[in-house]
Amino acid sequence: MPPPPTPPPRGRTPWQDELARIVGRLTSPFRLRFFATACLTIWLAGLVLRLLATEGLVEDNQEVVGRDFIAFYTAGRIIREGEGPQLYRLLVQQRAQELLLAPEVRPGTGYFVYPAFLAVAYAPLASLPYRVAFYVHSAGLALAVGLGAFLLRRQLRALAPHWLLAAALTLAWFPMFHSVIGGQNTAITFALLAAIYVGTAERRPWLAGVALGLLTFKPQYALPVGLVLLARREYTGAAIAAGVALLLYGVAAVYCG
Repeated sequence: MPPPPTPPPRGRTPWQDELARIVGRLTSPFRLRFFATACLTIWLAGLVLRLLATEGLVEDNQEVVGRDFIAFYTAGRIIREGEGPQLYRLLVQQRAQELLLAPEVRPGTGYFVYPAFLAVAYAPLASLPYRVAFYVHSAGLALAVGLGAFLLRRQLRALAPHWLLAAALTLAWFPMFHSVIGGQNTAITFALLAAIYVGTAERRPWLAGVALGLLTFKPQYALPVGLVLLARREYTGAAIAAGVALLLYGVAAVYCG
């Protein structure tokens, strides 16, 4: 029997048309640019005022300037001081942070729990004063958001003419902005995942492989993404990723034993 005929598409109701017009006006490029600019201005003004109100590195609420960044900074400092083999000793990390904050004190320690090669990557940044390093780190994370949007523009056609706006909106989204000023690395993960997607979609295994190899700084993401590449028979990209990961862990072995 032939399949039953497909019913004709139902027309939209007047309220749906009105809703579409309202959403279209609210999400016009001009309004989105204004929203992103306003949010970023408010977030940055709040950050500047907060930093100016803090003379040392410990704020009134006992949080360290940059929050999670102190764990990466002190890990890089441990590498610079030639104590790489002691990197994962909790007392060594605790002592490094106490020396950094002295004479200020704060309860607790921000422990570095990432692969050792990430500490090696932070070693050059740890040569800068803490606040300067934090500013440089935050700027780099903001650029990583832009890089992710730039990479995605060719695959997401609607994004292509507005990728800068998309990057600004992503950065203005408070969870992302909070991670940037909180010393986290969500923006780097976003950029690497975007590179893996684009490299796979555009048949550029070197891009997907290198990005996946770098993503091993978060094995909980790299492992499932690697399994997806293998399931798609992206063997070249997976092999490149394995080579990059081995190189990174080899570098870590040189510095940390």
